[in-house]
Order: sequence, then C-alpha cells, then structure tokens
Amino acid sequence: MATEETAETKDILKQYEKLVTRRRSYEALWREIANYVFPRRINALETRSPGQDQTELLFDSTAIFANEVLSAAIQSGMTNQAMRWFDLRLRDEQLNEDDETASWLEDSTTRMLLAFRQSNLNSELHELYLDLGAFGVGSMLIEESKKDGGLLFRTIPVGEFVIDEDEAGQVDALYYEFHYSVRTAVARWGINSLSEDTQKLMETDPYRDLVFIHAIFPREKRTKFGQRAMPWASVFLERDKKHKVAEGGYREFPATVPRWAKASGEVYGRSPGYTALPDIKTLNKAVELELRALAKCIDPPMKATRNSIIGKVKLGAGTLTILRDMEGLKELVSNPRFDISQVEKADLRQSIKNMFFVDQMLQLMSRDKPQMTATEVQVKVQLLQQILGPTSGRLQSELYNQLIDRTFAMMLRSGKFLPPPPQLRAQQIDVQYEGPLARAQRAQQLLAIERTLTNLQAMLPLAPDVVDNVNMDETFRESADISGAPAKIIRSLEEVGNIRKVRAQKQAEQEAAMQLQTAAEAAGKAAPAVKALVDVEQQRQGPAANVG
Repeated sequence: MATEETAETKDILKQYEKLVTRRRSYEALWREIANYVFPRRINALETRSPGQDQTELLFDSTAIFANEVLSAAIQSGMTNQAMRWFDLRLRDEQLNEDDETASWLEDSTTRMLLAFRQSNLNSELHELYLDLGAFGVGSMLIEESKKDGGLLFRTIPVGEFVIDEDEAGQVDALYYEFHYSVRTAVARWGINSLSEDTQKLMETDPYRDLVFIHAIFPREKRTKFGQRAMPWASVFLERDKKHKVAEGGYREFPATVPRWAKASGEVYGRSPGYTALPDIKTLNKAVELELRALAKCIDPPMKATRNSIIGKVKLGAGTLTILRDMEGLKELVSNPRFDISQVEKADLRQSIKNMFFVDQMLQLMSRDKPQMTATEVQVKVQLLQQILGPTSGRLQSELYNQLIDRTFAMMLRSGKFLPPPPQLRAQQIDVQYEGPLARAQRAQQLLAIERTLTNLQAMLPLAPDVVDNVNMDETFRESADISGAPAKIIRSLEEVGNIRKVRAQKQAEQEAAMQLQTAAEAAGKAAPAVKALVDVEQQRQGPAANVG
C-alpha cells in the first residue's frame, strides 16, 4: 500500500509541476501589474521579506484607486449583503406557483443569506474582486468551519495557485501552496501524519515554516464507500519532503475560479489592469520625470567656469562661496515645460479611469440629493448593467453559481434547511439573481409593463373594452416578481380564487336581498291603489255586488 501511495504522490507532484510551468508564462506580467495596480499582491508573486517596501517603483496611485473603485462597485452592485441578491427557484414554473414550494424556497434563500452575512464572505469577495480587476483571475475556497460548523471562505492570492479546465472550459482542478508552522501542522493533522524529518522538528524547531500543497482534482478511480468515493480528490502534501500528509474528498468542486475575460487558448484571464498597463506605466514614468524636473527647480544644478571658485561650493543658507569671478558660478536653468506634462498626465489618468469604468462607477454610487426616487436609482443601476453586462454573465457562471451551489449542498447535508416538501424530489433548483445589477437586467420588462398600463389608461375613455386584452392578475404577479417582492406577501392563486368566490357569494346575497326589499316596497306602494280600485268597482255594481 505504501508503494501505491508513493506512486500516487509522485503523480500528483508531476501534474502540479506541469501546471506551474504553464503558469510561469503569466508570472512576469502579473508581477508588473502588481507593482502598479495591486502592490499588496507582490509578495505572492516573488520572494520578499516581511515588511519590505511594496511601492518603491510607484509614483502615481491612479491605477490602484481605479481598481478599488471597480471592486467596490461590483460588490455593491452584485453581492450587496444589505439586500437579497439572489433567489432559489425551480425549473418547473408550475411548482414555483405552489404556495408550499415557494415558501420553502424563500426560507432556504433567507437562511443562506444569513449564513453568508455571519461568515467572512464579504471581506474575501472584496479581495477576489481586486484580483479580478488587476489580474483577470481569482480563486476562493468554499468550506465548512470546523469550529462552529458555519461557512468559511478563503481567497487564494494570484501566484499561489494553478488551475486546469475540463472539456467545457470550466475549472475543475485547483492546486495551491500555503505555509504552516510545524506546530500548526501537528495540530491539524497529528504528528504521525507528517514526514519523519518534520516530526523531529516538533521537538527542535516547532515554529519552522513549512510549505504544503493542497491538490483538488477529479478522481478517476473511485471506491464505493469512504473518502475515495468522492468525485473530487483532496490531497495534502509536504512540498519539500514529497510526503502525503492527508487525503480526503469533496462531493462538489469546493472552489470558485472566475475570470474577467479569456483570450482564445488561455486558461487564465485578462483584466482591465492588463488593458490599461501601457497607460499606467507611461503615467508613472511621466510623474517620475516631472518630480525630477521639480527637484531641479527647487534645488537647481549649478554651472561654473574653470578655476573661478576658491575652496568648496556652499549652497546652504547663510554660507559663503569665494569666487575669482562673480560671473563664474550660476544656476543651470533647464526651463522644464510643466504645462505640457500636466496635460499629458490628465489624459493618461482619464484613460486609465475609463478602462476601469471609474467615472461611471462613482456616478452610480454617488447621491446627488439626500433622497433619490426609485426611478433615479434604477437609471444608475442600469448604467452599471450596461457597463458590466458581458462580465456579469461570466461572473454568474464561474463565481456565483459555484458559490451558491456549493453552499446550498453543504447546508442541505448538515440539516440547516427545513424539511423540503415532497414535490421537490428530483427537481432541479436554479438561481435567480436579484442584486441591483441583476435586477437592472430585468427592469426593462417592468418598464414595458408600466408603459403598457399607461397606454391602456389613455385608451379607456375612447374604447372601454380594450381592458379585456390585459390579464391583470398575471400583470400584477409578473411586476411583483420582477420587483423582488417576497413570496409570503403574495397570496396563492387558490387563496385568491377562494376570496373571490366568497366575495361573489356575498354580493349575490346582497343583490337578492335588495331585490326582495324592492319588491316589498313596490307591493306596499301598490296596496292603496288596489284598495281604491276595489271600492270603485263595488260602488259601480251597487248593492247587488255584495250579495252572497
């Protein structure tokens, strides 16, 4: 068995090295982007001492600010924790109308959103969005916390992971490196799981830093039971000792690896940071040269004729320099053109902001007045949708779908949902995104409904029968669904039918009572007239009429 495990370990390390070799063609570009756009990530891309300066090459922070604005806008527009940014639905629309099913789906969505808020998802998503804007790729693990059973997320920095795709272009393999001290590794896996050399370090150097590899990949050979029955393998290795520490598995791929955009034939993504890099470097150099020119203006270089100075040149305040010729020492004037550099810098900064959509994002997030109408907010959100439309589709398929599917499966297995109704068996659950950006994509339907009703209202005085063309019940339900109204405030079709049936019965009873009352009143008014006619007839017939 040991020989088989050793062969398997060697095979995993071989695959890992192949993926690392493929990643190396991106690393030089990533280091350059990190220097100018995301300096905090430089430590993951090259060896640096803790606390070492990360901005020594940086003279302008426009790109850093632009990437942060883009990240904040995506987070507030797509996964805003202050609102309900997704809903669970079934592919069978008839079941979505079922009251019990809709209630369970809404309750499950609420529980997932609460679990997200109680976890570290918000902070980790921010780091992931920063990686996407800068490098065009990011990775985040989705796991269950061993401390409290809640959700635990971890964004893996670019440069520390490698990936591979399946035939459909979806990432299905992830390898990443991480550091543990010896004592931390012993606490997690037990001392007997580590290599013999590492076990000895527990007594001599327990704080020694070790590098481990976590390999997650589709398992080709699966057993019927146990950890090896899982479709995805999870193997931990000591990198330097080439020793397998632990093995497990996952029922779902436990990570999400979104790409901003992809070039043909590439696995890793392309980003706004990559697109803007030429302008970023040019702006940085322009600012550097301007600072040098400014230093010359403040402390200008000097020129002197040969042998005109006696002793040393002293340029400090109150100092004296002795000259043979009073014209022998002068400033060397360079006359820098700051007006030209200012125009050039302004153009470059605007170009960088445009590539990161900064102006549009700031306009979207700003409030021109304390209270904005729903229409004004909707217009701003639609602007974000137009800007990030193509990217939002990729984020949904590669980030949000994986995040929600994995979280739903973990919570379902751990019994954190209510028992599902019987009609949900063998049903496919989908996700409907309800964040501001996703809702903006559906807002055109709501505007079309509003315009239709406005036109209907204008036509009613001329043609009252035109209202027969509109199914008002469906119009209301569709509007409520697009607007994101909670399912619990909308009555089911059965309840609506019962209410209308009772109302119709009461109305029929009231009409019948009114008819009886009208008939009785009519009979009461007619009685004196009938009596008068009888009296007249009796008088006409005379006494003979009363005989018998």
